[in-house]
Amino acid sequence: MISIIIPAFNSEKTIEKTIQSILAQKTKEKIE
Repeated sequence: MISIIIPAFNSEKTIEKTIQSILAQKTKEKIE
């Protein structure tokens, strides 16, 4: 299992694209 921590401060403009990018990645492990 992989945990992803995204430190974010005043990042409303980029957080959606960041999360979409993470979810689009392929791995054999589960993303928590």
